[in-house]
Amino acid sequence: MAKIRTLEKRKAASKKGKVAPQEVIFHPFDPLEYLLNKQHIANALLECIRNNDPESFIEVMSAYVEALQCKQNL
Repeated sequence: MAKIRTLEKRKAASKKGKVAPQEVIFHPFDPLEYLLNKQHIANALLECIRNNDPESFIEVMSAYVEALQCKQNL
């Protein structure tokens, strides 16, 4: 089987790619806080209703209830 060659044009384009910044700043993320945000949950549930997706609706509600239980245990 013959070896597949890479076009020279593609090699040149890949060398000109963007360079990642030197410093990357990470912000802390608390999933429990996100799940307890009523606005986020309401948006997710509304999207489930719009898409007629009862399985996802149940999944979002169960995640919210688990987050509430987890908060009570803290």
